[in-house]
Parts: sequence; structure tokens; C-alpha cells
Amino acid sequence: MANEVELKLSFPPTALPSIEAHPLVLRASSHGVPEVLESTYFDTPELKLHAAKVAVRTRKTANGLLQTIKCAAASVGGLSCRPEWEQSFDDQFDFSNIEALGVRHMLEEVQGDLLPVFMTVFHRQTRLAEPRRGVRILIMIDSGHVITGADKAPISEVELELVEGNPSDLQDFAIQLASDLPLLPFDQSKAERGYQLFAEQMPRPVKAGKPQLDAALSPIAAFVALATREQACWQANLHGALASENPEFVHQYRVALRRLGTLLRIFKPLLPKSFSAYWTNEFKRLAGVTGEIRDLDVMSKEILQPMLCSESDDAGAGLVKLAQDCCAKDHRQAEAALGNLFDGVPLLRFIRDINALADQQVDNIQSFAESRVARLHLKAVKRFTAVVKDPTPAAAHRFRIALKHLRYACEFFANLFDEAQMSQYAKDVAGLQDELGFLNDLHVAMLRLEQWCRDDAAMLAVRDHVVAWHAGRADKKLAIALGQAESLLGQCQPWCGECDRRCLGSIRKRLRQGVSLKLV
Repeated sequence: MANEVELKLSFPPTALPSIEAHPLVLRASSHGVPEVLESTYFDTPELKLHAAKVAVRTRKTANGLLQTIKCAAASVGGLSCRPEWEQSFDDQFDFSNIEALGVRHMLEEVQGDLLPVFMTVFHRQTRLAEPRRGVRILIMIDSGHVITGADKAPISEVELELVEGNPSDLQDFAIQLASDLPLLPFDQSKAERGYQLFAEQMPRPVKAGKPQLDAALSPIAAFVALATREQACWQANLHGALASENPEFVHQYRVALRRLGTLLRIFKPLLPKSFSAYWTNEFKRLAGVTGEIRDLDVMSKEILQPMLCSESDDAGAGLVKLAQDCCAKDHRQAEAALGNLFDGVPLLRFIRDINALADQQVDNIQSFAESRVARLHLKAVKRFTAVVKDPTPAAAHRFRIALKHLRYACEFFANLFDEAQMSQYAKDVAGLQDELGFLNDLHVAMLRLEQWCRDDAAMLAVRDHVVAWHAGRADKKLAIALGQAESLLGQCQPWCGECDRRCLGSIRKRLRQGVSLKLV
């Protein structure tokens, strides 16, 4: 058995000549001859191997067919380490050399049911790079297709395989390549893509699931675990945003960056100042690239479209259509910028940087989480007070941002406390965010209209018309939000250990279950 340590990067097919001509690739020595690799992947009719995350394939080579068994492994930022067994293939599978007994027994049980499911056919160039003494890396440039029946999908990948050195050497080399080329870390194996094509599954936007932190973790270890999850969402949704017109990919891409920003805020006291400052600015920069598209989508659909549907006079409709035209023009420009969005270097560097953080057992994660969430709650209360005293769109926006940090923190740490209560509290905060969301959408639209007014005086009438049309709804939304905020922020908080220390937490839980008077 061999354990491959590899890092996979994807690229647009049009970038192949640039990759082949890159100095790091040209300086690497040729390793074998370029070849066309044709592989067939097998599974049962019920796809039992796929469910077990085991891949069985045969590959044509100059010396005949080769049988390969691979088991899935966690892939983070394109970097993976997976067990693999290879041997020659003589018309029937032989699993006797697999040391992992569970894998071998499963394969032997289904051996008679294995059928070809899909193929991969691609051209591979292999070179051997030695960036410094003691480090050797295979560079494999693959271009071709995954094929199942009449359907196919492109393969455009650079696989970096560690021959000698450390995984961090692989990451450093990938960062150097991605600095000049449109390369993105890619966690999907060719087998996973084949199964996706076979099942006719389209990639879907990825949302962060519920983290399950081990209460024994140090705060830094908890930060690394949470940040790794969010990096995976950032990476997956970026791939989707570049390949699909579904606006939800862009939205979830921004959500992942915002959640990473909140993590930095929460763990700031324990993180190196340079790390925290650099990545805070970097996440803001990256989110800003797609923010333009998201803001224009919301302005068109949530602010202007309702007006257009209900306008009864031609003059009002004409004003709204004028704004829609400006919106569409800016949207086209923003989409063009999105096509150049390649976060390869930030994605790779972030994973490298968080794994290099020095751990500090300063506290257990639960007590740290309680103090940090309490601090975010206090910040939200202060922002709430500011809105009540001065109810401007800017103040409401700052309050909403504070709520967002509080909500994300509750989601990050939910299982460290009463998970059901923490999850419900996060949902309640999200509901309050939604009420304030319209105010922010209107505020952003007003800022854009102000910008258009500077370029075209005729837009003044449009701005005034939009303000007048939405003013009543905005006031109602603000009143509802303030009422909800007073109730939510004033109640006992589910992360507060003081109630438990006074035995009040268990009493409240018992009261919710119902208490009956015992007369006998």
C-alpha cells in the first residue's frame, strides 16, 4: 500500500498553454513521456463502492492493464493523503494484496457484481520539480474528459504529488504556481466527478453545516477546525460561481468570507496580530469583488421590480425602467470582473497559514466561547441603543452587522452549550437580521442612486420616486425590528453560564417541560 500526498489544482482549458510555458514547469525535468491515460471505473448496480467511498478502476498502460484501488481521504485546499493499492490486471479483479481487511472483504463480497460505470480519458504530461534540496515534486498536467454514456465533462487539472519533503512544501510550490496562473485548489477526485456526471447531478451551492466541536479542544485548535470548514465552503462556492449563472453561488461565497471574518473577530485575542490584520483585510477585499453583483441583484429584484409591477402611471414606470437600465449596465460590468476572480493564492495560503499557527492551551474552548459570545452580545446591545437614539440607515446597518457576528458565533459554538437553545437563538437573530435586511437593501440602493445622480441629473427624480415609494414600508420594518430586538436581546442568553452556576438553567428547562401540582 502507498499513501499519496497530493495537491490538486483546476484551471480553465484555455489556460493550458500558459501552464506548459510557466518557468516553474519548464525548469522541471521531464519524467517519462507524455501519455494518454484511459481508465474505466467499476461499481455495483447499487453503487455500493461509491457509498463506501472506495474507487476501483483499471487503466491502460504500455505494459497492459493496471488495477488500482483508492480509498477516500479528507481533502483540504486541494491537499489530500489517500491509501492506494496498485497491481497488474489480468481480466479479473484480485483484491488479495489489500492489507486493509475491511476494504478487502467488502470488495471480495461485491466482486461478481462489478460493472463499468464511467471512463476518464486524458492526456498527461509529467515533470519532476526540485524547488530546493530535499524537496521533490511531481507535476502532472491532465487535460481530457470524464465520459459516461453520451455525456462528458472536461478535465483540466494540475496534480502535484509529493515525492520528497513535507506537505507544506507542496503548498508553497502550489502558491508559487497560482501566483501567475488561473489555478484553484480542487478537492473533487476524477472519480467523484464521474459519479456526479453518471447521476446527472449539477453542483449545488454549499452552505456551512453545524460544526461539532470537541469541548476538550484548545481555542486555537477550535479556530483551525472551524476555519477549515469555512474555507471549504469558500472554495466550493467559488468554483460554482465561475462555472454557473446561479446567483446563490455568489451569495454563499460571500457568506463564507463573512463567516471567516467573524471567526477572526472572535479569536482575535489569541491570534498573531499580523495574521489577524492580513486576513481581515483580505476577506473584505475578496468579498468586495462579488459584493457589486449581489447588491445589484437585490436592488433590481427587491427594490425596483416591486415598483415596476405596481406602477399605475407611465411617468412612474418610466423612472423605474431608467433605474433598471442603469442597474443592468453596472451588472454586466460586474459580471465581467467576476470572470477574473481566481482566489487560488488566498485559498492555498490561508490553509497553510492556519495549520502553521502555534497552539496555546490558555483556556478550554467552552469558557473562551462564553466570554467571546457575551462580548458580541454586548456589542449588539450597544448598536441597538444607537439605532433607537438615531434611527438612520447607517446605524441600522451597523446594528445588523453586529447581529450577524452574534448569530455566526452562536452557530459556531452551539454544541458546546444547550445546542437546541443556541440553534433557536441563532434562528431568532437571523429573523431579526431579515427584518433589518430590507432597510440595508434600500440604503445601498440609495447610495447607488446618489452615485448615478452625480453622472446624470435626470436620476434625481428617480431617487426621489424610489424613496417616496418605499418610505412607508421602511418605517414599518424598522418598528418591527426594534420590537423584536428589545425582546430578543433582553432575554436570558443560552450561552450564559451564570444561570447554570445558580442552578437556574435546569429549572427553566423543567418549567418548559411542564410542572403539575402533586396533590397526593
